[in-house]
Amino acid sequence: MRDIKIVQEVRACYVEDKKALFHGWFPFGRLKDNHVLNYVLGLVEYENGKTDLIVPGKIQFADGGNFGEIIFFPKEDLNHESDK
Repeated sequence: MRDIKIVQEVRACYVEDKKALFHGWFPFGRLKDNHVLNYVLGLVEYENGKTDLIVPGKIQFADGGNFGEIIFFPKEDLNHESDK
């Protein structure tokens, strides 16, 4: 029998100059004036173990992401692709 291990990776980030670990994006929706408002919040964990849901613009990632592993095509090539 083999063991299956599920690992959720976290990313280092800052929220208003506080160190945190980013766990993921979570979608939410609410009804306001007969309209559904959809939005996402990020779940972060602070050094003291407390967690919080944060709006995306307040999260600054500090681990560099995986930009070095992703191929970015020149923007002008992408624009011409839709013309074909």
